[in-house]
Amino acid sequence: MIKKDATKYIIVGALAAFFVICVELFRRMTVSYPGILGTYYSDINVRLGMGEDHYSIFLIPEYFFVDKFGLNIGAVFIGIYLSAVVIGTILLVYLLLKKICSGVSAGLLFAFSFVCILAIPIFIPIMSERIFSPYAGSVWHNESYLGMRFMAVLILLYFYRTNETYLERFSLKDFFISSLLFLLVNWIKPNFIIAFGPAMLIMMIVDIIRAKGKHFVRWMLYGIPVLIGSLILPFQYLILFPGNDSSSGNGSG
Repeated sequence: MIKKDATKYIIVGALAAFFVICVELFRRMTVSYPGILGTYYSDINVRLGMGEDHYSIFLIPEYFFVDKFGLNIGAVFIGIYLSAVVIGTILLVYLLLKKICSGVSAGLLFAFSFVCILAIPIFIPIMSERIFSPYAGSVWHNESYLGMRFMAVLILLYFYRTNETYLERFSLKDFFISSLLFLLVNWIKPNFIIAFGPAMLIMMIVDIIRAKGKHFVRWMLYGIPVLIGSLILPFQYLILFPGNDSSSGNGSG
């Protein structure tokens, strides 16, 4: 009992400390803070400088915070907003790992869920900036990616709950929940569906062949939400690339 309580306190303390660090990180990115090794550049300040562009629903609060409170105070709220998403993703990854790796201790699962969130390229001072850019390859500079990652893990949780039983039971309620999840993840950022959609399709083709065509209606209900979620993609494309030449669009997405 004491060991469990100690693990719980360590997890809560680590999450709280990481939240504070992320708030300051995203605040500095928002205001282009001049750090010791260079300015904190990111897509956040680029987008704010270009004006409101609602190709992603995830960006709307950022514009609101800056419009309402100004850049300096708004940057703090943006930091809190994005940090809450990062912490939420860690918790979702923990739940996902718990579902996949049942029987593993909570402390170890949390440690791995924390490590999973720290995907970052190797940074070599001077060389990295000259060859690439100050943040090339990093997921942290692009806040729409952070939002997409949160929703993607939520979809994976839902997928693992339904993928083995959907031919036997998949209700209209499940259909609407799945459609909403796919719509939201694409509305935030469509990168996830580019990889997940084809993989899910291959799995479903194998399933319907093994089932010899049985439960075809449920099979269709399981796959259609991916198509419904993709309805937002043409709208996003028109916002990002309003001209015939893609170079005339907004490439900050």
